[in-house]
Amino acid sequence: LFTSWLQYRVAFTTDSDSPLLDEIRIRYINSTTGPALADIVGRVPLPGPATLTPTPEAIARAEWAGVATPPATERQQPRRVELAQVLAPVDDPNPPATLRALRAVETPWIGATELPYHYLIDGQGNIYEGWGSPTRRLPNADAGTVRLAVLADAEAEGVSEAAQARLIDVLAWLASSYRLPDDAIAGAPDAPERLAALVAELQP
Repeated sequence: LFTSWLQYRVAFTTDSDSPLLDEIRIRYINSTTGPALADIVGRVPLPGPATLTPTPEAIARAEWAGVATPPATERQQPRRVELAQVLAPVDDPNPPATLRALRAVETPWIGATELPYHYLIDGQGNIYEGWGSPTRRLPNADAGTVRLAVLADAEAEGVSEAAQARLIDVLAWLASSYRLPDDAIAGAPDAPERLAALVAELQP
């Protein structure tokens, strides 16, 4: 399964000029023990000001990650949107398990308890709550930045039509709720070329 991950650490020690392999630690992450997408039926509206633009709904963090409240962080006024890619196949049958595996692997490396996105969108168009409210400033992010991610392999498969449609919904809601300028969306620095091209298409 795509959601089977292997994380390993190799340490080398030596008493001479020739290093010797000393230790291999293997950590098995069974992210399939949590709820599958088919088991998650509830959705919650994205929090924000009242607006005439329909409010998208997301799978709550507590539903897919088992964690209800992210750590306390600074407040911010959203001013820009950054779109990134989380590498995953477009037809991933169990995106919540994929996200749980990524969360278990990546968060120790970035020194955070959550993936560094406010919301994530899978290939089927489902929205997942990350840090949640766009008024929460992400650690190590510029003030005012709202980070979104699509679960995709943009270079190999592109971004699914369902994900693009949901992304447009979220961007329209953000723009209306926080009065973002037309050029507020940009690709993440490491965004693949096809994702950067999608960002250009989404500009008014």
